[in-house]
Amino acid sequence: MVLANRRGVAAVIAAVLIFAPLVVSDLVALTSANQQEGLSAEGNAESLLYAEGLVGAASTGLSLLASEQAAVAGTMFACQGAASQHLPTLAVEYDAPAGLLAVRSSVAPLDGAAGAQEDNLSVLAPYAGVKEGSIGFAFNFSISAGPYDGVSYHRSELHYVGLPGNLSLVQSFCRRASSLLLSAAAGQGPCNASGVQREASLAVAAISADARTEGLVVDATTATNPVSCLMSVAVVVTQSGLMGPGGQFSLSAEETETVPAQG
Repeated sequence: MVLANRRGVAAVIAAVLIFAPLVVSDLVALTSANQQEGLSAEGNAESLLYAEGLVGAASTGLSLLASEQAAVAGTMFACQGAASQHLPTLAVEYDAPAGLLAVRSSVAPLDGAAGAQEDNLSVLAPYAGVKEGSIGFAFNFSISAGPYDGVSYHRSELHYVGLPGNLSLVQSFCRRASSLLLSAAAGQGPCNASGVQREASLAVAAISADARTEGLVVDATTATNPVSCLMSVAVVVTQSGLMGPGGQFSLSAEETETVPAQG
């Protein structure tokens, strides 16, 4: 697996260093109080460790998701196909001082066929769950602690998280725009560059208007070679202004194709 970037790891370490001493002090206080009252500390200690461990899970999860966001922003997706083909599996492992608390987390891109996934992991809101058409990930984390005063703890969980944006919608408009532009080559006569350009301009205007209602931008161009009578089509559809754990980013898909510009 590929390790997350150093900035993300540094954030995770900082977070764990903050909450790790809290675990020690809270466990000491809890054990002392429970012993005085003759109560079992085990159940309360496990609840405390889980709560503290969730802090580490949230920190590592956000760091990993921010790294995936960077990969998404740097990828020009095809007009069809799953995002999982282009995105890495990432992992972070950290052991707190004295081995008191360890949080190990990983994210793996979901296949596009997975569809929407509901999840209630509130510490990763608003990224908990995967919306239809968005890019989703399986988020695994484990919390291990102890032994401390006879208490050892281990818990693993699987959740689903997703980035904002709708890749399926972007790809759908990309395919529509490409199809409309390609149809501009039909019925214009042999190597009729001006006719192709006229029809292509009308097609781009129509699809761009529809795309704007969905918050998308279509950038489409055509070029006809007067010698070979081949028409080149290039389409890029972008969804911008998305806000993820790593800040603002964009989601894009493209398609290029060359066909005979003949009737």
